[in-house]
Amino acid sequence: MQEYANRKEGVANHYSMKEECLGNRRKEKAENYGMMHIFMLYPKGKYDAKDTSFQNLMNVLFKNEHSAEEKLEILRKQFGIKVTETMEEEVEEMSHICMYYEQEGKKAGLTEGMLIGEKRGMLIGERRGKKSGLAKGWYYVKISDN
Repeated sequence: MQEYANRKEGVANHYSMKEECLGNRRKEKAENYGMMHIFMLYPKGKYDAKDTSFQNLMNVLFKNEHSAEEKLEILRKQFGIKVTETMEEEVEEMSHICMYYEQEGKKAGLTEGMLIGEKRGMLIGERRGKKSGLAKGWYYVKISDN
């Protein structure tokens, strides 16, 4: 059972603020501080066109498997949600944010991968050059690590 609790997939947690008086007691209205809520969502699996569970709804909204238009259509048809103009705008904005972070992650991964590949290529080239040179009777002297 503990094994499942340590996995992030399929998890949805909610955190909210509560008042704790640390000095002089003064009761503040919850409406002045209680508006902040944090949701930690880790959608599970892939979208399923037949599933109307909360987890599948999270897949639709927070994974980048569908365009904003497709997401809105799924919300209407599969989940029976009456989509307002405000919701349309928010889904559109969320989709752009998801795509932005996905693209940034790909760029960072590509850059890192190219650097790793370049280093590997240089090492392979150096080894082959050494082997080829030694076969021709040349000798190898290492001058620098750069």
